[in-house]
Amino acid sequence: MHIIQAAVLLVVVIMSWGKRMGTSLMSPLKSTLKQELDINNTQWASLISMVWVVGTVSPFIAGLFIDTMGTPLAGAVSIALILLGNGLCAVAVGMQKLNIFLLGRAIYSMGGGAVFLVGEVIMMKWFKGRQLPLAFGCASTIGGLMAFSGPAVVTAV
Repeated sequence: MHIIQAAVLLVVVIMSWGKRMGTSLMSPLKSTLKQELDINNTQWASLISMVWVVGTVSPFIAGLFIDTMGTPLAGAVSIALILLGNGLCAVAVGMQKLNIFLLGRAIYSMGGGAVFLVGEVIMMKWFKGRQLPLAFGCASTIGGLMAFSGPAVVTAV
């Protein structure tokens, strides 16, 4: 593996970090968010399912964006959506508004579903032959380990 390929792999892993961390934050924050947003278990379930529902369709939409805008711009847009969605969620907690929190989770989920597809397209461009499955395996393993960072941060704070 060349140094440029290692850098590309690092960028792909970092791109997906926000998505993995944002998803894994919800469980440790359940009691705090339920209290801050004044919601019940049914409303909590809608918050959790928002990521999965929107994330199911967003890779298709991301594929269209990648075809029309190109990978770099689609990657920037997906990361911006993750940041915007998480920022909106933070504002919603301060305002104690469930509907704004749901909107933030939907925006976050759109970016999150797209960021993985963008990363895969980038890896397919830079890795060929036997390197490609190794790159996918490394990115997936490191990404899975990064999912622990969300609960670890919440627990430490």
